Order: sequence, then C-alpha cells, then structure tokens
Amino acid sequence: MVVGLLLILLAGAMNAAFPVPMRYMQKWAWENIWTVFSVVALVVVPWLLAVATVPNLGSVYGQAGGSAVLLAALFGFLWGIAQFLFGRSIELVGMSLTFAVVNGLSSAIGSWTPLVVQHPGDIFSLGGLIVSSGVIGVVGGVAICSWAGHLRSKQQADATGAKNSLENQASFGRRLAVTIASGVLAPCLNFGFAFGQKISMAATNAGSSPAASTNAVLAVVLTAGFVSNIAYCLYRLSRNRTVRLFTIPEAKKYVLLATLMGCLWIFAFAIYGSSTSYLGAYGTVVGWPMLMANITILSSLLDVAYGNWSKRPLRVMALGVVVLIGAVGVMSYGMYRLQHVS
Repeated sequence: MVVGLLLILLAGAMNAAFPVPMRYMQKWAWENIWTVFSVVALVVVPWLLAVATVPNLGSVYGQAGGSAVLLAALFGFLWGIAQFLFGRSIELVGMSLTFAVVNGLSSAIGSWTPLVVQHPGDIFSLGGLIVSSGVIGVVGGVAICSWAGHLRSKQQADATGAKNSLENQASFGRRLAVTIASGVLAPCLNFGFAFGQKISMAATNAGSSPAASTNAVLAVVLTAGFVSNIAYCLYRLSRNRTVRLFTIPEAKKYVLLATLMGCLWIFAFAIYGSSTSYLGAYGTVVGWPMLMANITILSSLLDVAYGNWSKRPLRVMALGVVVLIGAVGVMSYGMYRLQHVS
C-alpha cells in the first residue's frame, strides 16, 4: 500500500504540472495545442506502453471479450468529452479553479460510483457512510471554490473597466458550467479502469505484471477519448481557420512543448493505473480521491506562483481547497475502513 500511495503522489505532481507549457505557446490557439497534445497523450504513448508491457496484446482483448472492450471504450469516449472541456476550462476560468472544481466533482463521483456498483452491500456500513459524508463535503468545497472564481472574475472585470452587469455575471456562469460539465464526466476515466478489470485480468494471465496490466485498459480508454477530442479540435481548426498556425516559425518549439504536456499527462495516469494494483480490491475507489486531492493542492500552488489571484479571492479559494482536501481525506478514511474490514 505504501508503494501505491507513493505512486499516487508522483502521478499527482506530474498531472498538476502538465498544463504549464500552455503558458509558453501564446502564438498558437487552444485547438493547435490540444491537437498535438491529444495525438501524443491519447494515442502514441498509450499504445507504445501497452505493446511494450503487455505480451500478446491482441489475444488479451480477445480473452477479455468484446463487451469488456466496448464498455471501456464507451467510458473513454465520454471521458474524452470531459478532457477537451477541461482544456477549455483552463483557458476560460484559470488553472486553479478548473482543477479545484473538476477534481472535487471527479473525486466524489469517481470514488462513490464504483462503491455503489461494485460493492453495494457496503453502502450503509460505517465505512460507506463515512464515504458518503465525504462526498457531501466535496460538494461544499466545490461551491466555495466556485464562489472564489466568481470573486476573481468580478475583480478582473472591475480592473479592466468592464461593467459589473448581469451580462458579465452570466458570462462567468457559462464559463463555470463548462468546468462543472468536465468534472461530472471526468470520472469516466476511473470508470474505465474500474469496469475494465477483465482486460487487466486477461493481461495478467498473458504474463504482464499486475502493475503494467492496466496499460491494456488505458490504451482502449484513451483511444476512444481521442475520437471526441480530435473531433472538437478539427471543428475549431476549421471554424477559426487556425490550421495555418502549424506553419509559424515557433511551431517546432510549440510541438515539443505540447509533446511534453502529453507525456506528463499520460505517464501520470499510467502511474496511477499501476498504483491501483497495489491498493487491493478498493484500489480505484480509494486511489482516485487521493489522486484528485494531490493534483488540486499542487495545481493551486502553481497557479498562485504565477500571481493569478488577489488576496480576497485567494483566501476564499484556499478555504475551498482545504474543505476539498478534508472531504477527500474523510472519503479515503472511509475506504480504508471498508478495505480493512473486508
């Protein structure tokens, strides 16, 4: 379990850092960055990992069965929608608010749903009730972080001379809705791991180590997610006529930066997938909220380091992050009790 927790800490640090290179590609539009990122993170590296670590990969999927592969792909496609909404949210409301809201909602939904579906008998046990109370706390933390984002948006509007009107408030509401939608769909990645266990078992039977067997699941989930991501990117490239930006002088440097983004992101989740194999039957239940809390803390620190928050919104955001961390801690303790009892 100690190894699993250390892997989660490493995965969280890498995931929190992956959007940072976006700050240094200012001459590219969002869709240019996200196209390169998606190709690297969702197709190239996942399949290289799967082929390198899972023997007889094709027969593994045959042994797991078409229904298991299709279920993992379905969750991957839904998660892909969450992923491009996440990328847009960073652009619309900033890194720390995006991570706080998305990770808060994701940790609650992503840990509670596998508990309900895979271990329904544990819902009304002491551990299950503790987990449910943590979910309520997460909702409260998300609400506080959302209010902090509203305060920051209002202060930025005042600083630029924009009118503090209902229209401006509605604009923030629409931007926040994108972030919330991403948070609701984001746990589909964890569902892909949780409900793709037949693929992992088949990979282990084929000779893969338990830690690497999740790479076979990851490749399916992320490839399906690539479909929804690239479709949206192509739409924006066409609508905004930004394909030409791939030919600017800085393009080679930007491709390298976007590739770095993709590698940080994919290896973070490959490491997370490995960590679940060390955490026992409740690996995807307890590991997910811990990963989300770690990412939320580190991404907030990075965003503050870039000076994006004034004092009052920052204090409210800090309170929201503390509530989120506390709530995720409560959920993790509940999962510990469930695993200890089992």
